[in-house]
Parts: sequence; C-alpha cells; structure tokens
Amino acid sequence: MSVVVILHFDVADVSAAKQSLADNAALLEEISGDAKGHGARHHRFAANSGGLVVVDEWDSAEGFQRFFDGNDKVARVTAAAGVQGPPTIEVLDPVEAAGTF
Repeated sequence: MSVVVILHFDVADVSAAKQSLADNAALLEEISGDAKGHGARHHRFAANSGGLVVVDEWDSAEGFQRFFDGNDKVARVTAAAGVQGPPTIEVLDPVEAAGTF
C-alpha cells in the first residue's frame, strides 16, 4: 500500500519562495524524474502563511527516504527558495473510504 508524505518547509518570504520555484523549473523537473524512479506517484506544492508544503504519494516510506536523504538537488532548490532549517515530515497511511477520489 502506498503512503502519503507531507513536508512543511519554513520560509521567511512565501512570495519569493514561489518565484524561486518558477525560476528553478528545469531543476524541479529533474527532481521529479528522480522521485518517480524511487516510487513517487503524485507530487504537489502548496503554500500557507509560513512556508511551502509538499504533498506526495509514494509506493513506500522507504522509497521516499532513499530519494530524499542527502539529495543535493533538493538541497539546492530549497536553499534557493529560502527554506529555513529542515522540513517537518509526516508519513501517513491512506485510508480507503467511500467518497474518496
């Protein structure tokens, strides 16, 4: 069964972080390709007043960890976005229920 991975990245300037994502589109595409090779199924960025949020679905938590730990491309894109410190990471088990889509 797959897992949902939610990452919260603290940034001082959310607008600048969003612009950095746009400016680093080619690098983000490379990262997405790498992630798919490790079992990523879905990937989405979101934002709130305190930073950026990533919501992913992965084949396994282990696949996510192999991809994420020590990934220099992720480190480069998060540094460019002004991320402050390591992200908060949640790994959740999906719940199948009526109305899910």
